Amino acid sequence: MTAKVTRAKVVSAKLPAASPVAKAAAAEVPSPAEVASAGEQTAGSASLARKLGDFHVYQYGGTFAKHPVTLTEQVVAREGDVLVVDFVLEDGDKMSALRVRMKDDNEVVAVARITAAGEVPAAVADYDALMQRTQFVPDSNDQALGTDHTSCLVGDEQVECDVTTYMVTYGSKQAKLTITRSSRIPGRDIGGDVVGENGKVLYSARLVERGNEPPVVEALAKLDRFSPTGP
Repeated sequence: MTAKVTRAKVVSAKLPAASPVAKAAAAEVPSPAEVASAGEQTAGSASLARKLGDFHVYQYGGTFAKHPVTLTEQVVAREGDVLVVDFVLEDGDKMSALRVRMKDDNEVVAVARITAAGEVPAAVADYDALMQRTQFVPDSNDQALGTDHTSCLVGDEQVECDVTTYMVTYGSKQAKLTITRSSRIPGRDIGGDVVGENGKVLYSARLVERGNEPPVVEALAKLDRFSPTGP
């Protein structure tokens, strides 16, 4: 059973709020640009189901990062046709928090950095940089090896899932990439791993918690692990 995660809740007092992964079809081999964070949803699909208060928590590990990384995202507002989503990245003892305004097709229209003093304007490049800290992109994707149907745990919830395996190359070495998806959680990957030929885990991503709860008004400065650094 997956351990319960204590997630950061970041919402200011003034509210008006991992690149698609490889396609699951075994006959298709993804391009390098499609293999990245298992935390980010496929454009247009998951966004249709997102409601105020929806949150997802991903944990990342492996040799690609110095410390285990946790990424929490929560829908904290809707402004017309724009969703306002908070992204909080915890990397060791440091925390970075961005408020991203995006359309239902995931087009980013504005980014702000969340600080103890409130929102500070930022660039789309800052959001891209934050997401890149959850990504592992191989140099080439060589072959789809097949898909297995099994069951997976998302927090305490057991779901039926499909695990698709690819052979990929990074540098001069080969590794196996697995992508885990479930029809219970459409448009969003629930796991991903890259394992080298020597069995070493280069990259691991897991959806460890999801749900819906009202955004909590909590001063970011009170969060012990907060460090006002950029992504």
